[in-house]
Amino acid sequence: MACAEAITDLMSQIRKNPEALETPKLVEVAETAFEASILRQANLLLNFEQAEPKIRFFFREIYEKSDIFEYIHESFLAPTLDFLLLQWADAIGISAKEADREECRLAVFSVISQIAYFRIGQPLISLYMKWDGYDREKTEQILTIIQFNIRAIIKAHRRVS
Repeated sequence: MACAEAITDLMSQIRKNPEALETPKLVEVAETAFEASILRQANLLLNFEQAEPKIRFFFREIYEKSDIFEYIHESFLAPTLDFLLLQWADAIGISAKEADREECRLAVFSVISQIAYFRIGQPLISLYMKWDGYDREKTEQILTIIQFNIRAIIKAHRRVS
């Protein structure tokens, strides 16, 4: 449980004080708070060397559906997802109440899943791309693609909202 508490405390502090992290210039030109939040989290997870063992621990607990997963969900995941949903609502021009729809939750998860795949799929991606891993330059290339995708998804949802 101590490991879970350390991870959730760190991630919660980052969510509450995102400016404390060094971030790429892409975040400075973010069009929405949602985009900036996602890019900050992606940068942390892709560029932070200590992230890999924490991510492995995190996903193992998710799949085991343990008490530790419940703790992670209640103390970090649920509040973070609620926070992102509010930012999503603002980004696509709907009310906070409307953001609680399943379609909005799935849209947010679709963006988060890109980051998750780039993190957990790093060995495969690096092999296929002929990279030695993710350095700052590679991370910025990935973040640029994620930023483009976020903007396209927001634009599409603004049209239908």
